[in-house]
Amino acid sequence: MIETICDGWTYVESSIDLFDQTGNDLTFVLAGDPTFTYTLQAPDTYDTCCTITGIFRDMDQNEFGITGDSEVCTCEEPVPTPIRAIPDECVDAGENVVIEIGFSMPATGVVVETICDGWTYVESSLDPGDVIVLGNDITFTLVEVEVFTYTLQAPDTPDTCCTITGTFMDPLQILWPVVGDENVCTCPDNPPIPDIITPANGATVEGMVTVNVVDLSGEGDVLYCLIEYLDGTTGEIVNDTTAPYSGDWDTTAVPNGDYTIRATMEDGIGQIGTDEITVTVDNPVCPNSDWYLELEAGWNLVSVPKMLEGAPVNATTLFNLVMGEDANYYDAATGTWVSNNDITDVKPCQGYWVLKSAPETICIDFETGWTEPPVQELYVGWNIIGHVSTDAWSAEEFLGITGLEGKCTMLKTLGAQGEIGWAYYYPTAPGLSTFVDMTPGYGYWIAVTEDTVMFGTA
Repeated sequence: MIETICDGWTYVESSIDLFDQTGNDLTFVLAGDPTFTYTLQAPDTYDTCCTITGIFRDMDQNEFGITGDSEVCTCEEPVPTPIRAIPDECVDAGENVVIEIGFSMPATGVVVETICDGWTYVESSLDPGDVIVLGNDITFTLVEVEVFTYTLQAPDTPDTCCTITGTFMDPLQILWPVVGDENVCTCPDNPPIPDIITPANGATVEGMVTVNVVDLSGEGDVLYCLIEYLDGTTGEIVNDTTAPYSGDWDTTAVPNGDYTIRATMEDGIGQIGTDEITVTVDNPVCPNSDWYLELEAGWNLVSVPKMLEGAPVNATTLFNLVMGEDANYYDAATGTWVSNNDITDVKPCQGYWVLKSAPETICIDFETGWTEPPVQELYVGWNIIGHVSTDAWSAEEFLGITGLEGKCTMLKTLGAQGEIGWAYYYPTAPGLSTFVDMTPGYGYWIAVTEDTVMFGTA
């Protein structure tokens, strides 16, 4: 068998003895061998092929061509493939991001990376002398480098992306694209997310209340946090420009009731976030006084249950009357009305009409040294009186304690202070009555059948 190989390919060995080699012809003598192998050494040249031909000559000198595979090639020259790796996470606006360029094998040549406007080259793991920055092009000179990094500073604009392109030029000046990751992005600038952490939503509060607010956006760029309370109108608690955000709300300066607390934050690019909770203000009414009287806007029919501290106290002072407001008392002894400052001494057992332009709470202190129960002379017909206790009594109990049992045909009062409409009590026909209890602080018209004296409580 004669195999003809190509120039540059060298015979090495065989599984049978080589009979002869003349130039590129290899002669093998077979003696019943069904198969055999031989080994060639490839030339030093990449990407070169050899077509091997051969004949088989039998004992009768008949020649047969050798079929099957005929070509053998050296591999293509390996190329250091450049691969770019960019972190998956976005980068905060104005912050740095590190980009890695790796190769499949140590590389010598030049990498040129083209970045976008607004992105700034900062540094590289290579020697500074091996880096040239010209506009948006960054040139890196490599000598047997398998991996290197470079750092970019992101622009100040949130939610913006840059597509980086790059090439690698090998020593033969062949250009290869840099593959792998291409896009690097700044993170979106989330708007502020204020969260009112105290007081709790739905809480009942009193006195001085500290409102604390945090920003859940994590951006750290809040310019201010405005904290307000709302109940139809808006009142400012604090406009805080420094975290942690908080303000003290003096709830004693507002009426009891339900309020909305609202926190509004604005960041550096004008984005606004809000949070709201609802609280109930429930401060003790007149905490430093013995008692209080609630006056509504409009006409009120009222009374005081005990002797007042500092008596005599006139009606204008007690009811805090201003221009356009009035207090009136009906003097049944003379059948005349007395008004305002002429009511020189507001007393228990008497009832008073009071006109107010707006709701108001009157704080009242009682004279603690008074031991004699007050009395009030009543005259046949209609008189205006008041309840004589800070507790509610039944009308029947009231008439008995005050000495009016059996002397009264009717009691009437306002169904609600500040509103028009009467409520009635009939001692002899309680089933027809529209009220049965005497309310502290209320005044009443009473119809008596005889001149008599009404007794209060000491």
